[in-house]
Amino acid sequence: MKEKTPPSNLISLLLSVFDQECMDVFVYGREARLLREKIEDSKQVADVFEQYSQEELRHADRIAMMLIEYGMQPQWRYTSFETRSSLIEILADHLKRESSMYFTYGEILKYIKDPDDKLIIEGIRENESQHVEKITHLLNHIKK
Repeated sequence: MKEKTPPSNLISLLLSVFDQECMDVFVYGREARLLREKIEDSKQVADVFEQYSQEELRHADRIAMMLIEYGMQPQWRYTSFETRSSLIEILADHLKRESSMYFTYGEILKYIKDPDDKLIIEGIRENESQHVEKITHLLNHIKK
């Protein structure tokens, strides 16, 4: 367990991203299956979503470990999430969510003092940036 008590803002942010990362594990997985079943020529996007589901699982695991080190018991607070009816809407939702996560990880970095934790958060944030770039590319490609 970490020696110092973290700021309450840090704990709130970590709990928030933990919930979001857990949700994204399931949303990306569910949408990958849906795309394969319902939309022709969606294999590329479905493959990306399956990859992102696994990456979000790793993010959630890392955040859970940080919370445990801070003496917390991470528990996912499930909220329902409705999948949109079109691929453009699905991608737009993910772009919004991934952009928000990128911003939130930036906020978390303001509170992190431990160099190892900082490195973990910077890595996750960079990964979220890559998600934003890829989803933006897919969205722009589909809109053409």
